[in-house]
Amino acid sequence: MKLHLVFDLSILTPLAEALETQGYSIAGTDVTLEQFAVAASAGQVDAEIAIVDGGLGVVHRQDCVNFLKEVRMRVPDTRLIVILPEVDSEWQRSLGMYGIYDVYAAEQFGIEDVQRWIQTKKT
Repeated sequence: MKLHLVFDLSILTPLAEALETQGYSIAGTDVTLEQFAVAASAGQVDAEIAIVDGGLGVVHRQDCVNFLKEVRMRVPDTRLIVILPEVDSEWQRSLGMYGIYDVYAAEQFGIEDVQRWIQTKKT
């Protein structure tokens, strides 16, 4: 299964390595939501699932929603798993309006959590 990861470098590298040891293929990475949206617009996202830090590089929650809306429009067949830094039902509802239902609130998570999120599809 091909994954696209959107995380800060401090998380991105160890997460990619851990997922690769579990048999996943990392098809691409970005370090901000804006980069992810640009990559999607340029046709550079070729993954079945994108796992995204929803608070990455955004000041306002609406920025996250706007970037992920753009991604959803450009790569509609890629499943988006979004990790939010806090529980916020309005933020989750806003993402859900664009068909993004795999949303999890977690300040910290382990490889087991990520594997469970991949296996448990909410959409």
